[in-house]
Amino acid sequence: MIQLNEKITVLNPGDQLPMVTNDSIKLYLGGTMDFGSVENDWQTKFQNGLISLTDPIKGLLMIRGTNWIIFNPHVPATQPLAPTLDNPEFIQTMQWRLQMMDMADIVFLNIMNKSVSPIPILEFGSLLTSGKLVVRCGEQHQIYSQIRLYCEKYNVPLLTGKTSVKDVILCAGSYIEKFRDLQQLQIPE
Repeated sequence: MIQLNEKITVLNPGDQLPMVTNDSIKLYLGGTMDFGSVENDWQTKFQNGLISLTDPIKGLLMIRGTNWIIFNPHVPATQPLAPTLDNPEFIQTMQWRLQMMDMADIVFLNIMNKSVSPIPILEFGSLLTSGKLVVRCGEQHQIYSQIRLYCEKYNVPLLTGKTSVKDVILCAGSYIEKFRDLQQLQIPE
């Protein structure tokens, strides 16, 4: 577990959810994790962007006082797990990912243009009707057309091109009930 600031806690595979999290937005960072790719470290960039947005003075007004728990499933390239059922570390990591996706209030699925990993597509299919999915997929991705059509059919927000953390948060905040409820609690009377 990593504490980025007083408002943001990051959990990585194997970390347990803290006991008191009811007042937190839980966000899962799914999508591209191609080992060796320059685009591979988008999760750290996202986390740094969220630090800026939660700044008590300069941050985005609607989330300044919000607590965040980030589920970051990224495994460093120095520790890739052999994806086999006889590898207990792989099974543990996959079970952690599935459990955290279930617990998340928001699942941000970032499918990078050059990604060839099948995992983001599995995540996409399993979360399509969850009501907590926000997808970013570049128009150059090999199956962008299919992703777009599915997003349209199931009313899943689809972001393309250059997307900021603010775009993702504003998009999720517009339709996720828990996010709206927490915002109402923070409005002074």
